[in-house]
Amino acid sequence: MTAKIFERMGFNAKLIPAAQSTAGKRQRTILLQGHVRLTAGSDAWEGETGGYITIPPQRHALKAIEDSVTILTVAVPVASSA
Repeated sequence: MTAKIFERMGFNAKLIPAAQSTAGKRQRTILLQGHVRLTAGSDAWEGETGGYITIPPQRHALKAIEDSVTILTVAVPVASSA
């Protein structure tokens, strides 16, 4: 259902099952509403409504500082048609 909404908006969206690994792929979380903190080891980043956080490749955690809505984006290579 969510992928169809994004397709109607002009995005080429594909949902990735939660169990499927996204390791090694460029990931970002887009903050639609709220305030979150992302931690990875001793590093931490905060984001608020309208911003985004690039997620590092190492193990990390995302915590809501207040009620929040985020979208996780994952960039995956697309096979060339050539």
